[in-house]
Amino acid sequence: MNHSQEEPSMPHMESRYDGISSNTVSQQVLAYARAFGNISSQMVHLHNAATFEFLYVSDHISSLLGYTFQELHKEKKTLLSLLTPATPREYILPLIQLSIRDGIDHKPQPLNLRIRHKNGSEKILQTQFTVFETDANGNPHILLCLSQEITQEVQSITYTQVSDGYEIQWDSEILMAEAERMRHFGTWQMHLPTGRIGWTEGMYHIFGYSDPATRPNIITLELIFSHVRPEERQKLWDEAHTNLAKGEDYQGEWIMVRRNGEQRVLLEQVRILKDADNRPVVVLGSTSDITEERQMANNLNKIEKLLHENERTFGFGSWEWSAVTNKIMWSDGTLLLFGLDPEEWRYKLTYKHSLTLVDPRDTAHTLQVMEKAILNRQTYEIEFRPRHGTPERWLRSRGVPVYDTEGKLERIYGTTVDITAERKVLQKLRENEELLSTAEHLTRSGSWLWDIRKNEVTWSNGLWELLEYPPEERTPSVASQFYYEHIHPQDKAALEQSSTHFQETGIRTASPIYRLITRSGQTIYVNNKLQIVEQDTKGKPLRVIGGTADVTHLKNIQMELEKKVEQLNHSNAELEQFAYIASHDLQEPLRKIVAFCNLLVRTYQPLFDETGLMYLDRIESAVRRMQHLISDLLDFSRISNRINPTEYSFERTDLNQIVRNALQDLELAIQQKGAHITLAELPTVEVIPSQLERLFLNLIGNSLKFSRPEVSPQIHIYTKPVDDSSIKKYSLNKEQNYVSIVVEDNGIGFEPEYTEQIFAIFRRLHSKTEYEGTGIGLATCRKIVETHQGYIKADGTLGRGACFSIILPIRQE
Repeated sequence: MNHSQEEPSMPHMESRYDGISSNTVSQQVLAYARAFGNISSQMVHLHNAATFEFLYVSDHISSLLGYTFQELHKEKKTLLSLLTPATPREYILPLIQLSIRDGIDHKPQPLNLRIRHKNGSEKILQTQFTVFETDANGNPHILLCLSQEITQEVQSITYTQVSDGYEIQWDSEILMAEAERMRHFGTWQMHLPTGRIGWTEGMYHIFGYSDPATRPNIITLELIFSHVRPEERQKLWDEAHTNLAKGEDYQGEWIMVRRNGEQRVLLEQVRILKDADNRPVVVLGSTSDITEERQMANNLNKIEKLLHENERTFGFGSWEWSAVTNKIMWSDGTLLLFGLDPEEWRYKLTYKHSLTLVDPRDTAHTLQVMEKAILNRQTYEIEFRPRHGTPERWLRSRGVPVYDTEGKLERIYGTTVDITAERKVLQKLRENEELLSTAEHLTRSGSWLWDIRKNEVTWSNGLWELLEYPPEERTPSVASQFYYEHIHPQDKAALEQSSTHFQETGIRTASPIYRLITRSGQTIYVNNKLQIVEQDTKGKPLRVIGGTADVTHLKNIQMELEKKVEQLNHSNAELEQFAYIASHDLQEPLRKIVAFCNLLVRTYQPLFDETGLMYLDRIESAVRRMQHLISDLLDFSRISNRINPTEYSFERTDLNQIVRNALQDLELAIQQKGAHITLAELPTVEVIPSQLERLFLNLIGNSLKFSRPEVSPQIHIYTKPVDDSSIKKYSLNKEQNYVSIVVEDNGIGFEPEYTEQIFAIFRRLHSKTEYEGTGIGLATCRKIVETHQGYIKADGTLGRGACFSIILPIRQE
């Protein structure tokens, strides 16, 4: 940028007036004026300090004058042009200018103005002028006027023109007192030689003596200073003496405490009259209650402070550029966004300098967008980088052009906000979208969002790619029917039924697998996982999100596995049936061997010596062991044999009864061993009763069999809770609830290294001469527990006993 060139200006910038016009009123100033109107009972209007043209009028003042703001603006009405002849300009203008000069420090000066209504009638306003805004040189720029109508109060006042001015004649002192009371002001005088003080009616009302019965007989300085806060009395007394010694008129504010304790802010205006020797004789004063005005000013300061704090906190600012003066005004928030100190740049910033604050890479584009918006009479929005700032930041400005009635540009106002964080989030989103697109491509999947109300589905590129559509045929969204057209005809009915059920019941998630026909006619299997993200008040879905993945390869593997499993199951069934039949058929020859052995003994016993009888006994013993072995093998095969389904139906069963049945079958062995058995309360679970009874017969029978010599067996049966760690350790279903039944004894026990080996079929830790048995019992127990989707484990200590824990689900899936 060339800083030596003339200050640049935007297209269509023509001045409508020689002086300041309404075009220079910023949105911020208008906002403050409206705020005054909202919190004050007075009428608010803004004026150009040089021309007195109307810059803003509240609804109250507009109604009082009979003019709309547009009419005032179009007819170029000014405050002075609306004065009636009874208030000549040469009389009132010096007073207004004096009020403006004294009002630069924001101390309002009330004046009575006679204004002509649009219909010709006269309205009387008591108006306070305040310098609301100054220019860069400190001169008054905009006046804030607060007015109240006092037409009725002074309707009896008449003006009689005399050669040296105007003489006001009052028809009634009561009327003046009422006006003072309504306007919260009063006048007083003090005769210095005698010290006598006189108050008007308004003074009594201000100090809280509205009731004549409460009024003091004599007004004294002591009475007046008794209404001053104690900590301020000396200061106020010293100031009065100093000003009186100077003999100069003065004004000041002080806080007065009324009779009821209420504190009010008073504006005191004092004039000192002197005698021929220039000695002060009489002090005249006007006292105005300005409490509401001060509260209003405080509220305005709070609003302004709140605006600045919000701008700083949330990173935004407001601005306005005048097409008439080519000047730009930025709020403190906007200055901070560009790295400028508000205290230094608040009144110094020019439009030319503002352009240098934009990053050169974005300047041309920014101007281009603004010019296009002005030409098309449109609101615009532009994102750019400020020149200063590390690390790099991004701002967004939104501007609104304003045109006059002739279509010429007056101004542009707008806001600027820091969007650096937003840009980073958007960048991260774009990166995530690219990552998602890549992941969908690699996994042959896609995602979608179904708006049921619109019957519209938004697809990701992955889903389009899955259906083999080229990029030029893809759209951001499609009707749901478009997707249904790709569903395999044999799957449509079931899927539509499932979709209807899903929508009517409001089930949160679903994961159907079905076939799709791609654009090229290829059939693929997909897994469509979906979840409701929005529902109506009745729980029916409004929006559903989901993902569709190509599972054709997995489906082919699954079908192959299912085929092999079916073959394996068929083979196992044949083997189990064979084992069942074989073991059953083996019983017959064994029974014949036993019968013939018995027949030999009974018929030919005299012919056998001891050795022959011993051989026959061994033959019979071996045959009986073979019978037991075949019986146990038959039981083992029956656990998973489906020949008799009634044996394998799960029932809710009281385990206490199951254990009592087993104990009854073992009653003789228990008595012979002298065993003591304790049975705690067991739960009711879903089991195959016959198998559970076999389980407890084997476990309790082993405790009796493997008891220590000369030691009475102690067998305890009880339950333990199953925690999450055990479910995870033994690879159980974490969605199930489990119970653990413990069978604990004080028998011979076993070494810990045999914990797993004892469950192997035909695995024995002792010889058959020490302890009888086939070595199938514990293998049968494990198979029973596994059939129930549970887990069995053994813990033992040699010489001290064994403990078997059976973990079973409460309910079977």
